[in-house]
Amino acid sequence: MLKNQNSIDIVQAVILNTLMESEIDFYATGSRFFGGYVSQSDFDFFTDVTQVTADFLHSIGFVRDYETNYNSVEVACVYSHEAANIHVQLVRDVEAKNIVQEILKEEKAFLGITKIEQRKIWNLGFKFYYRYNKPSGYLVDPDDPYTTITSSQLAEVYEFLDKGQKINAIKLMREITGLGLKEAKLAVERVQEELEEKNRQESLSPTQEELEGKKDSVFKNQLL
Repeated sequence: MLKNQNSIDIVQAVILNTLMESEIDFYATGSRFFGGYVSQSDFDFFTDVTQVTADFLHSIGFVRDYETNYNSVEVACVYSHEAANIHVQLVRDVEAKNIVQEILKEEKAFLGITKIEQRKIWNLGFKFYYRYNKPSGYLVDPDDPYTTITSSQLAEVYEFLDKGQKINAIKLMREITGLGLKEAKLAVERVQEELEEKNRQESLSPTQEELEGKKDSVFKNQLL
């Protein structure tokens, strides 16, 4: 039972309005999207998993919810606002989640089944989606088609590694993917190896000035 319902309604309205007016796109999900909710039902949304989003949610009173586990391959982490009864899922692929949940809603897939069964259906939906659609973003693990990060997130990891801040890179990887410490460390080390190889290849490639110099030399030899 919700206590102080009137005060909750006020806080809820303020937070909902703040989410809707932000530059971040929040998409409805949960019982209010699929139907079957009651007046006291919470509000569920999802959006891209980025540090900017996490910081924004923190700034308006959301906290990382380590107890809520949706058991979905797409949900990296969940932020909750207890006073407003609002939950925000940070997901790895917004486009995939939008498509899958539209299909599940149309098929009335969640009617009369348990939460555990719902989670199984979610993951099955993503499995079929990725069978025909390549995951967007950078694959953190080549053997895991579900865990990806965007190019901007990869650039943030690169930036920490360039500064020699490997621990911060691992913390960021955990934040945006929901991976455990061991898995995030391996992912960062994989990125670091790729970055070092990229830098090595760039160091071997001739610069624009060197190319221009070679062109001038060839031109002069032709004149002689």
